[in-house]
Amino acid sequence: MGMSHTLDQLARDLQESTPVTLSSLVERFGTRSHLMATLFLCVPFLQPIPTVGLSALFGAAIITISVAYAFGKAPYIPARYRDRQIPNGMTRTICEKGATLFRWLEKYVKPRGKFMRAGWSRVLASAVMVVCAVLLALPIPLPASNTIPTVPIVLLALGLLEDDGYVVLAGYVAFVVALASFAILILGPVLGYLYLTS
Repeated sequence: MGMSHTLDQLARDLQESTPVTLSSLVERFGTRSHLMATLFLCVPFLQPIPTVGLSALFGAAIITISVAYAFGKAPYIPARYRDRQIPNGMTRTICEKGATLFRWLEKYVKPRGKFMRAGWSRVLASAVMVVCAVLLALPIPLPASNTIPTVPIVLLALGLLEDDGYVVLAGYVAFVVALASFAILILGPVLGYLYLTS
């Protein structure tokens, strides 16, 4: 069952009276919950408008889920985030927009590239997703500041979920681009200030 089908089903089942929490979402995604929950949490940031408060919450959740995935443990969410409710309207919007996106992606993602699907890739991909989640959680209110670190997470999670080594490789390339972008974003103003005051 693909990610698009899961999101469609969640949107249909969601009721106004049903509280949605991070822990309930992880449980909903079942045996592949690490990667599917990560993809779900990334959907709000696949657009250029930064959402500082939400990015900190979802970024922290992605970090904990990625660490659990690296060690083959059940997804664990700290108590302070576990029962944090997500507005139902927001959840439905994420499900609807995400289902549309993943329906398109699933046309091109398929099992291939065995050389990038070895056991070490799980740990390396998890480490990269943790770094990207930290960048996502940074309170930088600039256009695309959430999107840039989210793209590598989506590619890595999707590639691992669908067993597509080429998409995993694309995730590593996107990670390098994200690091370079943040280096320019953060160091650029500092170097400019030092140059002007020297």
